[in-house]
Amino acid sequence: MQAGFPLVFHNISAMTNFYLSFLTKNIMRKIYTTMLFFITNLNVFAQAPVWFNTDTSSAPIIDVVGMVKDSSENIYVAAMNTLGEIVFDKYDSAGTRLFEKHTKVGLFTTPKDIVISDSGFIFIGGFCENFTGTHDYCIIKYNSSGDTLWSHVYDYPVLFSADELSDITIDESGNTYATGSSQGDFLTLKLNTNGDTAWTARLDLGNFETAHAIGLDVFNNVWILGISSSGMGTTNHIAKYDSNGQLLFVDTIGLNTTESKNIFLPDTNGNMYVAGNFGSVATNSDFVVKKMDNSGSVVWTFNYNVLNSNRIDELKGIAFDSNGDLLITGDSYGMGVYVTATLKINPSGVLLWDTVKSVTGASVQSMDIATNSNDNIFISGKYGAFGFVTKYDSSGNEQWTMVDSTNIGNGEIKRIVTGTSQSVYSCGKMRLTGSNDPRSAALKYFDASLITSELENHTEIKDLEITPNPSTGIFTIILPEKHNDILFECYNAQGELITREKYADTNKIFLEIKRDAGVYFGKIKADEKFFSPLKLVKL
Repeated sequence: MQAGFPLVFHNISAMTNFYLSFLTKNIMRKIYTTMLFFITNLNVFAQAPVWFNTDTSSAPIIDVVGMVKDSSENIYVAAMNTLGEIVFDKYDSAGTRLFEKHTKVGLFTTPKDIVISDSGFIFIGGFCENFTGTHDYCIIKYNSSGDTLWSHVYDYPVLFSADELSDITIDESGNTYATGSSQGDFLTLKLNTNGDTAWTARLDLGNFETAHAIGLDVFNNVWILGISSSGMGTTNHIAKYDSNGQLLFVDTIGLNTTESKNIFLPDTNGNMYVAGNFGSVATNSDFVVKKMDNSGSVVWTFNYNVLNSNRIDELKGIAFDSNGDLLITGDSYGMGVYVTATLKINPSGVLLWDTVKSVTGASVQSMDIATNSNDNIFISGKYGAFGFVTKYDSSGNEQWTMVDSTNIGNGEIKRIVTGTSQSVYSCGKMRLTGSNDPRSAALKYFDASLITSELENHTEIKDLEITPNPSTGIFTIILPEKHNDILFECYNAQGELITREKYADTNKIFLEIKRDAGVYFGKIKADEKFFSPLKLVKL
């Protein structure tokens, strides 16, 4: 059963009027229009962002690399603009931008990943262009105020060497690890907390090697995944180093990925789950997950062919739930039909459930997966020119999907993390109304299924009016007609019920919010008609 309910809009104007996102001056400096769209075979529910904010760079954004969250639920977003700068933004949990930093190392800097330590230090890794026009590894460490503590550049000591970092990670002590390609070899390195080189490990397999992903197990052994290319084709390889940089093994492996996020997943026993794709003539490519023990032996392999057909399947991420089961998301294309697939397998590699959402006539991509303390699952991605977020419960039942557009499009919701009180944070690239320049965007969602889960078999209320909105605390909600029995409930952004009122023989609801400024949600049951959630902004 699916909780929530689909809303049907008869025209774009009606849809815009319902979901005009009024954002307070304490949260935003501008007011943007956010709309929800239906997708073929996707259930889209009333789920608007609590807040939405963007960078202020003078140059367009090329790519949004990722996002991390600290223990205070501050959000850090890393992006890259057309000036070759890292655009680094910090937002608090209310959406206020706390800082924006622009960093350039060399002539042009391309960030690839962002991570955060338990102590709250932020690391951005990528590569930079030097004066010869070639690339070097580049890793930057920031404090929580956005100050650069150090930057480390690795340049293989050969003129015109090409060194491109693909992925970084950190251990519990704050040491940094990076991997990628250096002069056609796998190059993995470790930096200490001061940014000094602890060790470098070069792996030459005789061809052209590129590492795509890096991960640490519970013993701080370093795992890398990549490809070795030659005129005869490509071979997929996995390698493991100990914490001192000594090679423990290197072997071929029947999977690969161009993704760097959420590909390695360690358990508490020293095993490593490795996720990616593997192709064959019969199936093009499939999702593949392998469980490997501490010696590098494969314990089991799980293969998943989306729709059991000859399609291109791409796994995009994995995560654990609280039971140690693995959650997997990805997408698939074939015969003009795009789908996303989300599934759960147990620690023995047995499929527990899967769910596939199909779209005809437009591309759809899963980009990230996250889960919260209740084992709800959140998928972010891109549908056509718009970003989306989907929520599933722990059994794989879809709860809601939001597709977020800013009229012009060019949007994606690339990364997603969960917070406390059913908060969900995401980031991506979006083009705003009135501008042709893509921006780095951060969004926060409140899990509105908490206040809409019982609304089934409803009749939608149309032409509802809220005035004023935003307001200093006094709101009038006007229904299009009188109702004999009205129940109104108002919730804050954490899902706490703050008021419940009953009305009879009226079409007006009078509401006073005496709480702090912020975003609130209303729910109405008017006779047999429902509307939820109403977005109310107190200044």
